Amino acid sequence: MPQPSNACTGTTSAILSRTTRISTENVGYGGLPRSKQTEGSDDRILTVQLNPIIEQLIQQGEVFKIERPLETVISDMDAAKDDLQDAKASFEESTHKWATIQGYHSMLHSAHTLLYSRGYKEHDENALVIALGELFSEELGNGLLTVYNKAIQLKRNAEELVFSEDGAIDTIEGAKAWLSVARNILKAK
Repeated sequence: MPQPSNACTGTTSAILSRTTRISTENVGYGGLPRSKQTEGSDDRILTVQLNPIIEQLIQQGEVFKIERPLETVISDMDAAKDDLQDAKASFEESTHKWATIQGYHSMLHSAHTLLYSRGYKEHDENALVIALGELFSEELGNGLLTVYNKAIQLKRNAEELVFSEDGAIDTIEGAKAWLSVARNILKAK
């Protein structure tokens, strides 16, 4: 029987997404023109410009700006790890349906960890994939987003009692890769 490997794929090249541009403008404190500031005030303001795709998703109600405590982000990372362990155990018991579903949920928790770390929550799976592709394009690339999309379909099939050993292996391998990349991006161990 083929076994899921212990190898993890994927690397991260930067913690900051290239979709969030940060610039310093030569204006006074509070955005007032420098001439209206008192002496000794800071003349730099940090301005963040939203990625146009993320802004459009927010306007369409597909993505929401949220504030999550660090503990919530960490708990999703823990849930990803737990679901991955459960998927491996289910696979060992030859329950490929549950291994597939649990592997998918591990990926979902890893994806949530990343999205929450940037202060967003998605409305559905489609918005999640688009937002992550925009916010973490370098780190995830097309490969991990494709793996996630495939896992969505494998999970849906498993829920309809169409599943296989190969699908379970693919989902478990994908969950390992997602967890590894999420950890690397967030520098969590």
